[in-house]
Amino acid sequence: MTIDAMFMEKLKMDNAGAFETIYNTYAPQLINYSAARLSSLEESRDLVHDVFVSFYERRANLDVNVSIRTYLFAALKYKMIDHIRKNSHRQYYKAMVISMNPDAQETVFEQAVYNNLNKIMDQEVSRLPGRMRETYILSRKHHLSVSEIAAEMNVSEQTVKNQLSTALKKLRVVLDRIALFSLMIAYLCHGI
Repeated sequence: MTIDAMFMEKLKMDNAGAFETIYNTYAPQLINYSAARLSSLEESRDLVHDVFVSFYERRANLDVNVSIRTYLFAALKYKMIDHIRKNSHRQYYKAMVISMNPDAQETVFEQAVYNNLNKIMDQEVSRLPGRMRETYILSRKHHLSVSEIAAEMNVSEQTVKNQLSTALKKLRVVLDRIALFSLMIAYLCHGI
């Protein structure tokens, strides 16, 4: 039995020491990795914290076929991609509004619009058909890989890829509509 397998067995038996050892061993490496790629050390720490929370919450059902280090770095990579994607949409639309009026200050109203984007997206995700919604949530919220989702849902990897692709196309249309609506509101409120 490998050391990683031994730690995973202990972790599945709720051994706090095993989790603490894993955390103390890999958290600094993960934080350094993400901090080198993100603009904020605080964001990096938050993402690593989220990775470990998910890792701990899913410990009983985890089937880690690679080293713990590889698993955690992959989870962090997906978490970072998701984080960058969310922030890039917000920053893109915010920059678009500001570029139309460089003197515009961020108002409470504009901040509320940006804050509600995630809420609206969550509502749209809830409207996706059942299996597609489940596939999307497993991918984006639980950061499972295509193969992990396929195994969990007992479907082929191609089915998972098709479901994710269709979900993203549907959600992209909604996001574009939200952006257009936000621009119209900014124009009406500020005469941009």
